[in-house]
Amino acid sequence: MRSIYCFKLLILSLLLTYMPSTPASSYTPISSSVREKIQTIVKDFNKKKNFNGNVEVRKKDKVIYSGSIGIANDSFDVPHTMKSRFMIASLSKQFTAAAILKLVEDEKISLDDSYSKYIPWKKRSINSEKEWSSFTIRELLNHTAGIVKDIEAGPYSSNEMYSPILSSVVNDMLTSNDIFIYNRKDTGAYSNFGYMLLALLVEKVSGEYFHEYLSKEFFQPLKMKSIGQYHRMFNIKYMAEGYAITDGTGKLHKRCCLDATSFIGSHSLYSDLPDLMTWLEDIFSNDSKVLSQDSINLMTKVQSKIEPNITYGYGFVVDKWKGHKRVWHDGMETGYLSIVSVIKDLGIKIVILSNKHGADVYSETPYPHTMVDQILEILTTHESK
Repeated sequence: MRSIYCFKLLILSLLLTYMPSTPASSYTPISSSVREKIQTIVKDFNKKKNFNGNVEVRKKDKVIYSGSIGIANDSFDVPHTMKSRFMIASLSKQFTAAAILKLVEDEKISLDDSYSKYIPWKKRSINSEKEWSSFTIRELLNHTAGIVKDIEAGPYSSNEMYSPILSSVVNDMLTSNDIFIYNRKDTGAYSNFGYMLLALLVEKVSGEYFHEYLSKEFFQPLKMKSIGQYHRMFNIKYMAEGYAITDGTGKLHKRCCLDATSFIGSHSLYSDLPDLMTWLEDIFSNDSKVLSQDSINLMTKVQSKIEPNITYGYGFVVDKWKGHKRVWHDGMETGYLSIVSVIKDLGIKIVILSNKHGADVYSETPYPHTMVDQILEILTTHESK
């Protein structure tokens, strides 16, 4: 009898040891089958689209699914964990928009001010003083300033910690590039360079480096310790290497020799998934620690229509999903794909981060969009039953 009793204790001990570490209370009681279906989606995209990365789905403040799949660093066969950090590309724009609105809250700028009020025209610019004075801060935020999408970066040195200075990069770009798309203000035109100009404005008005301002106003108050400005010379702990198919060989190549110097404000941040979810939880809480509700309402309200048929707020796309208001943005930088999607009235938040993609993302809608749509179908179908 004693041996049977001891054997039972051993089995109980093993069961307790290997139980999932996530507390049961963090999952909704109805979510077991939903989690399995989401896991199937993740595995399917890993197999068909080479998705490697992290996914988290929350509904009504409960974790429905949180998981990692694939490899963060092929050279050393390092698997992904929730600590993995990724370049988040255009997800950076929501933080740039938030920084601008924070300056508005502090009465340091106004959205309808001309941009040239703070960043004066310089004679060596290829555009005229009249052109430079023709757009406002608001128009940069909602992509109706008529600014080109991208400007080719020059041969800037990036061996120093934060060199070259953002203002120098912008000035150099302006000397050799016409930055305007004429007659495009009515419909709007998505502009990465426009958000770079906004980052420069933040630096000029605050007197701080852009990344330092973000850290002081947002990252530190929210205890976001795994987000920051990417630089290829940094030794960033837990940073996932980016891999992409960029030529006709069909083989994944490691992202090489590119940093964020020439797109600060637009594509420049890296983050892990938990920090992005912390950010979303705060700004969609109705009780943000870092922004007023008026500012958040401006970010998440349709402010413009930009081609092709995109309704934009400030740093977010705002549209409808089956009649529900959806706030989202995606990001794509060589070797990295990302997306955040929020349907506030359903309490749904989704974050997907990946460090591998094929050449198809340049000609098709990147696959994280399809992952989000399939996950939303599962969540809302389950809700209706």
